[in-house]
Amino acid sequence: MNGLRLINNLEEYLVAIFLGAMTILNFGNVLSRYLLKASWSFTGEILIILFVWTIMLAAAIAYKRSEHLGFPLILDLVPLGFKKVLIVFSALMSILLMIALAISGYQMVSQQVEFKQTTSVLLLPEWIAGCSIPVGALFILVRIIQSTVYQLSTLKDGDIE
Repeated sequence: MNGLRLINNLEEYLVAIFLGAMTILNFGNVLSRYLLKASWSFTGEILIILFVWTIMLAAAIAYKRSEHLGFPLILDLVPLGFKKVLIVFSALMSILLMIALAISGYQMVSQQVEFKQTTSVLLLPEWIAGCSIPVGALFILVRIIQSTVYQLSTLKDGDIE
């Protein structure tokens, strides 16, 4: 049961870890600047990497909770059968977008690995940040499917979540 909960809430755990790390790094850098008059130059790169990962995973969380952007007014005005069509159409468009994002992200990461690209300060492999795009797109893809199934299963005439 704990393993299933870990998998189901993986995005939340990772986002919490990333946000915690970002807070600690940023706070440490501010303290260092004010108390020691020295900035931690490496924090910028790490913060950007963690931020990009956080954004992609947070988008998956939004889909999982059905809190992604939508325009329910249209769904509220159409009959039940057409609501289903709109939900499926929206999901298909989102799925196609995530597939395109995953493919282009994979190609980007492949080039980063092939050319051995590194960050400028810490010389970390660029693919660490780059992987956030295809991996995040896959997380979002799974959550789009889950959200669509949930929406269709709970759909009643006159309302939509």
